[in-house]
Amino acid sequence: LICQPKMLQGCTNDSIVIKVELRKLEWCNALNSEVAVPVTPSIHNTRRGAWLVEEVFTSCAMDATDPRFLDEFKVKLPLILGENSQEKLGLFFSVYSINVRTKRRPSVFLKRDGDDVAHIGSGFLPLARDDSSTCLIENGGYEVPITLRAVELCNITSGQHRTAASFGGN
Repeated sequence: LICQPKMLQGCTNDSIVIKVELRKLEWCNALNSEVAVPVTPSIHNTRRGAWLVEEVFTSCAMDATDPRFLDEFKVKLPLILGENSQEKLGLFFSVYSINVRTKRRPSVFLKRDGDDVAHIGSGFLPLARDDSSTCLIENGGYEVPITLRAVELCNITSGQHRTAASFGGN
């Protein structure tokens, strides 16, 4: 499977990167919801290191409204898609705004929120068709809604808030 994130509509943040992961949805009784759980390394690594990795990142889109990306990722899928009728595989997209103009470098890239990295939101693209868990979705472009990350109330100062419309999500 080839994955090619192209653009983020309505994004006004600077220095945007997208993390792409292959995950499966599993039902969690404790949360009474489906949870996206990482799977074994399945994405071909274009850099030094292991041949297959769990996550890859796009290049950084600098100072752009509606940032666009040219990156392309190869994903190794299981031979039988949706082997378990409850299994739902999909691509999980996490959007980050990074501060590349800082003088100090974080010790671990994109592992924490802070002054250098801010998680903006996430989205999920199911890879199986709605009518059959064993059939792959058709070729083509798909719009993946990015859900904004919730901001803790204690971190909001007066006059500072995010609206759903501020970043093309719901």
